[in-house]
Amino acid sequence: MLSSDTRAPAAANDNAPDALFDAVQQNALRLFGAHGVAAVSHFAAAAKAALAAGNRNAAMRYLAYCAALDPAKARRLASDLGTG
Repeated sequence: MLSSDTRAPAAANDNAPDALFDAVQQNALRLFGAHGVAAVSHFAAAAKAALAAGNRNAAMRYLAYCAALDPAKARRLASDLGTG
């Protein structure tokens, strides 16, 4: 017996925008465009400065940007910042 739902299941390689890019990835790529290959170092410095200024939310945001482009460096940074 056939199901009454005749829609095909979503493809595993569905290219829906939300599946490919979330806000963190979009911002990380935008900032990468602005800073080039120095972007990850910029994110790390910004995260350290934000945490030193007591702005944990901003530090975590920059850490997330770093993780979007260089997960290994983000893990080291999280350890250095005492957040990981």
